Amino acid sequence: MQIFKTGDAYAQESEQLTSGTLNLRQLLGRGRAGLNAGDAEQGPDAFLASFLPNEPGASIPRHTYPFPQFQVVVDGEATVGRHLVRPGSFHYSDAGSVSGPITPLDPEIGLTYFTLRPDNASRLAQAVSTEGQGSARTRRSIIGSRIHSELHTEIVVSELVGPEDDGLGVSAVTVPGKATFTPPSLVSHGGQYLLVVEGALSHAGTNLAAGSLVYLASGETADFTAAREGSEILLLQFPTIDSV
Repeated sequence: MQIFKTGDAYAQESEQLTSGTLNLRQLLGRGRAGLNAGDAEQGPDAFLASFLPNEPGASIPRHTYPFPQFQVVVDGEATVGRHLVRPGSFHYSDAGSVSGPITPLDPEIGLTYFTLRPDNASRLAQAVSTEGQGSARTRRSIIGSRIHSELHTEIVVSELVGPEDDGLGVSAVTVPGKATFTPPSLVSHGGQYLLVVEGALSHAGTNLAAGSLVYLASGETADFTAAREGSEILLLQFPTIDSV
């Protein structure tokens, strides 16, 4: 298990694109922000990106990545291809799938989003570069939104994507105050992120405020207890590497 909690230090860098500025803040792993991308195979890779276009209508052009990833919008609104995304929206893309263009609606606000990759990203990148773009199964591009829910007296899990037979899944979880939530310790997925969206959790004495991340490898689990006000979280689960 790896944790990034709100307030932790992070590495950062800026990348100048022809259409604007992309600011990157590395939260977990060493894949971006000027660090050694080769270390991504040793653990998960998660960063917070902020894109500020240099003029209305400017965008990040269509692109692909040689590994699967989730993106979760934190601030701003944009179109991703033909889809509108806003805070709470998520985007999953398989290795080799096409993403974008990403066009913020307000250039002064831009778009801020988490990018989350599994701990086997380097292995997947090598497999895809060797075998080509893969089968149609490896080209999913799924956009959805978190369900805003009133706090309940019991834990409520809302499945937003899947779970599919290769392990891919997204769930929104509402945890009432002082209740303890244990993510399923499945071995039939390729690792999962727990993102604290609202409220706060604690684990083994560590406080996890909104914006905190936890990465759980396949077969790994832990207990998380909500603060008095409760918590809303997203569980983002990768497919197994064998399915790619």
